[in-house]
This record gives sequence, structure tokens and C-alpha cells, in this order.
Amino acid sequence: MAASESIEFPVRVAHGFAARLRGLMLQRALAPGVLGLLLPRCASVHPIGMRFRLDVAFVTADGTVVDVQHDLGAWRVCVCRAAPMRRVDALEVASGDARRLGLARGRRCRFVSLPGP
Repeated sequence: MAASESIEFPVRVAHGFAARLRGLMLQRALAPGVLGLLLPRCASVHPIGMRFRLDVAFVTADGTVVDVQHDLGAWRVCVCRAAPMRRVDALEVASGDARRLGLARGRRCRFVSLPGP
């Protein structure tokens, strides 16, 4: 896949305080058919209470990946290094999925919001 091609992601979007606070906490894995959890306007992630490791991609409003952090375990914190320059959203995916899906700086993403629990 060329770097200029956009990747389409079926995601659950965490709208509101409760959904953002809960995130993926206490889940054993992402739901079938869902590639990740999108946290709008989020420049840092702290996977407290996580049962699986994460990759986190930070994307701009137009879907451009500006930072990716891999294999984030529970009780760790990651902060987008590009956040002071722009508004970003955080995309949480299972560890290893960022590389498998081709998520890298400069890649464009398009998110398809799926209903959440």
C-alpha cells in the first residue's frame, strides 16, 4: 500500500467523559470487527487497568498520523510529541496492529464509527 493511500478503520469512538475514562479498561481484547478505539482531542494515553498491550497512533483532524508509539503496557503513559503544534486524536489498537496495518507518520486514515457497547 502506498504511503499516500488512505487506510479505512472501523473504530469505536469514545464520546463523553465516561466513555473516555472507561476506554478499553478491563477488556480482554477489542470487539470483533473493531480495529481500535478513537479518543477525540486526546494528546496522551494512560492504559491503567488494561489487560492487553496497545499501540497508539496520534492523528490530526484530517486523519494524518503524526506520531505512533508501540507496545504500551499497563500503567505506562504516552504523550504525543507533535501535540503542542496541533490538535490530535488518539487511536488505540492492539499491540502489533500499528505495524501490521501500516500506521506510520504521514499515513492518512479514515475512521468509520461503529456503535459501542
